[in-house]
Amino acid sequence: IEDVLDRPEMEGIDVYYGTDMADIIKDDYTSLLKNAAVTLLLVFGTVLFFVGLKEGLIATASIPLAFLITFFILEKLGLSLNFMTNFSMVLTLGIAIDVTIVIIEAAAEYARVGYKPRNAVLLAIRDYSKPLMAGTATTLVVFVPMMVLPGIIGKFLAYIPITVFTTLIAALFLALTVNTTLYFRLSKDK
Repeated sequence: IEDVLDRPEMEGIDVYYGTDMADIIKDDYTSLLKNAAVTLLLVFGTVLFFVGLKEGLIATASIPLAFLITFFILEKLGLSLNFMTNFSMVLTLGIAIDVTIVIIEAAAEYARVGYKPRNAVLLAIRDYSKPLMAGTATTLVVFVPMMVLPGIIGKFLAYIPITVFTTLIAALFLALTVNTTLYFRLSKDK
């Protein structure tokens, strides 16, 4: 900026910095990262307690993967990380982890009754993919009206449905593909 102000046509123009938000934003994201780590530990502990170690590891790994996909899509859409996107990801955290827990727990249950891991995964996908897709779709439908709100408020609030859509679809995709594959690879034939 100093170089621009040194030009003759800029004579008499001064720049004053009101507030530098960089440190505040950096502190907010550091806090968010710490809270995310605690959340992952809590998710892992909860799934470990109720389901098992392998399932807890797979469910815990799916959250960062879903958010990574969300970050990638948001960047491709030209959307920034802001309060609305962060709020939306926190909002979808429980729903996103739920689809993984349901499909992995179903596969684990089929394995417990004697199916080989491959068959257990395939049965879980067959029996639970449609209900999980329907559940995700009903959640997404609720956010559709927010995408068509008019004016500046509509543009501001559009971050929420876009982020929710991306995160939940990514979580569903991971639950039905990557997570079930991980479960199969980590399971042993009995």
